[in-house]
Amino acid sequence: MKRISARTVSWCTLVLEGVFIVAVYLLLYANVQSIERMVGESREAHLPSIQEGQRTLLNLEYLRHSISLLRQAPNEEFLRSTMIGIRALLAEVVFDRRVDGSTLKDLSAPVRELGVSRSRALRLHAVLLGRIHSFLSVCEKHGGNADAATSAALWRGCMNLTEYSAPELEERMQDMTASLPAERRDAARIAARRVLEVAASLREEDARSGRLTEDILARLTAFRVAKSDSEVKLIYGELATISQNAEKIHTVALHLCIGFTCFLALLGWLLHRHLLQPIMQAARTLSDIRNGRQVVSFPSSKIRELDSMIQVLPLLHHDIQAKDARSSELEKEQEKLMDMSFRDALTGISNRRALDTLLKNGLADKNAAILMFDIDLFKQYNDSLGHLAWDEALRRVGEIASRCAGQFCTPYRYGGEEFVIICHGEGARPERVREVAHNLMNLLEAARISHPASPWGRLTMSIGIAFRPTGVSSLHEVLDQADKALYRAKSRGRHRIEEAESDNA
Repeated sequence: MKRISARTVSWCTLVLEGVFIVAVYLLLYANVQSIERMVGESREAHLPSIQEGQRTLLNLEYLRHSISLLRQAPNEEFLRSTMIGIRALLAEVVFDRRVDGSTLKDLSAPVRELGVSRSRALRLHAVLLGRIHSFLSVCEKHGGNADAATSAALWRGCMNLTEYSAPELEERMQDMTASLPAERRDAARIAARRVLEVAASLREEDARSGRLTEDILARLTAFRVAKSDSEVKLIYGELATISQNAEKIHTVALHLCIGFTCFLALLGWLLHRHLLQPIMQAARTLSDIRNGRQVVSFPSSKIRELDSMIQVLPLLHHDIQAKDARSSELEKEQEKLMDMSFRDALTGISNRRALDTLLKNGLADKNAAILMFDIDLFKQYNDSLGHLAWDEALRRVGEIASRCAGQFCTPYRYGGEEFVIICHGEGARPERVREVAHNLMNLLEAARISHPASPWGRLTMSIGIAFRPTGVSSLHEVLDQADKALYRAKSRGRHRIEEAESDNA
């Protein structure tokens, strides 16, 4: 299979990409230049007129809004400032050279008349408030029925004449007048009549202002609609030109996108076939090697550097297999050495190092019990029979301890002829611990190992027992209590079982 260099692939890819990008850039640049030229021509020809037309439309909208505010002017100062703004806007629209303002020149007189009407209405409204106040004063002064609710309703009716009709206002004032003494009713009726007269005048003035406002707004609306139509036609023409240019750009961009997509698809297929697929196969092979699975075949590639890297995989597989085999052997050796370091070489049970590790780490079970025992008069046994008999006797005692320990107890050689059995869980129950102690003594007696220096003529043992019923004491304290119990068994004649005095079991 012919191999090609990765550098060759890289350079070919870069050249193809560069050629395609330059072609796309040139096409886009030509279209953008054409669009910029058309947009510039359109902007120079029509943009000023469009902007001025939009400004005129905004002025007309502000003028309509100001007319509406003038209809609701709360005081004379606001009325004067609004009139000044209306005159300025009206003058700007009328004297605009692009606008036929002849239709708006006649609005000056209605606007001025509307201002006069609103000024007269404000004065009438002030007079109305003064007269209604006088009427309420007459009613309150002479004990009339001028309660807070009725007075508030009357004030509201005068403040907003559209809410209450003239008969309703007259009816309310007649009700208030009827409660006055007979000699004061005439004065109240005169005050009420004045209120109604001013209210009628104010209604007439408001109606006149409303008619003027509607007429002005209607004329402004008609002018604005005509102006908007002309602006829309101008903008529509510009949009039509831009739409044609956009359609051309859309066609060119579509062809460019199709070509670019095809180029990317071809490039992606080549990269996947000759680069990504070999890399994925190599990754799967590496995963199989790491997980210890059997590797049937190794991938290959047409790219020289990638193929050289892949050729390393068989050697790597062989080296990892050899390393795994050696590592497995080392782990077995390490486990064997670790077991030997915690195992007594003579008796085959756990040694003092294993016991110290347990005492340091503690037990997970709360309840625990410790049996400590040694062989009675074992030094005399060694002196009379020698070291070989000593070693054989210790091996026999270790076997007996292993047989008696069971599932929940573990025997340890504490040192010399001393042994320790630690029980936990179910094995730490007092009756179970005592059973283990008696089994130790019985099995040793049944072995009938001769001891010439012993008063019993055979090997015997003394046992001390200590419990940890609540889990409060540490194992070191329990071991110390078992040691004291063993010492007490020896001092009381040996060949016996003693329990720690502090035990509560």
